[in-house]
Amino acid sequence: MVYSEAALASITLIGLNQLWYADYERSKFHTLNDNDEWLQMDKFGHAFSAYQMGKHGAQLLNWSGVSGKGQILYGATLGFGFLTAVEMLDGYSDEWGFFLGVIF
Repeated sequence: MVYSEAALASITLIGLNQLWYADYERSKFHTLNDNDEWLQMDKFGHAFSAYQMGKHGAQLLNWSGVSGKGQILYGATLGFGFLTAVEMLDGYSDEWGFFLGVIF
C-alpha cells in the first residue's frame, strides 16, 4: 500500500507539472514573498492539503493493515513530501517562487 500511495503521488505531481506549471517559464530556484498578493491563502491551502493527504493516507494504510506507527510515519511523510514537491515546483517557476511564509 505504501508503494501504491507513493506511485499515485508521483503520478499526480507529474500531472500537476504538465497541467499547471508547463504554461509558465522556468527559472532558477528562487524565493518570493507573496504574503501581500495572496494574503497567505496559498500557504493555508498547502498546509490544509498536506494535513488532508496525511490524514487520508494514514486511514488508507490503517484499512490495509499497516501498524499504527507505520500509519503515522508514512501518512505524515505523504502529506509533507507531496506539498514540499509542490513548493519546489513553485520555486522553479518564473511566475511563482518558494516561500515558507509566516502566518502571524
